[in-house]
Amino acid sequence: MSRAEVKPPPEVWRLNGLEIKPFMKIKEACAVTGLSQIYLRRGVRDGTIPHIVSGPEISGKGHGTYMINMPALLKQLGVPLHGGNFSGLG
Repeated sequence: MSRAEVKPPPEVWRLNGLEIKPFMKIKEACAVTGLSQIYLRRGVRDGTIPHIVSGPEISGKGHGTYMINMPALLKQLGVPLHGGNFSGLG
């Protein structure tokens, strides 16, 4: 598939009244997935949860804000993705 054929996913999906953005903070991802903050934070730390780090290091904290890659996480959890859309999301 060429780069021209790849279509970006929509900005926001909705599921049961909750917004699912492509990248969400850990606390927001917990509300959508039902996974605990501890589970997501440990997964980010050990590399099993797909994420990026946004922003600069702040006052020696050593990192910016962790943003969970929601399409990748939902796929990892077994939620079927069809044509860039989440199955069952509208």
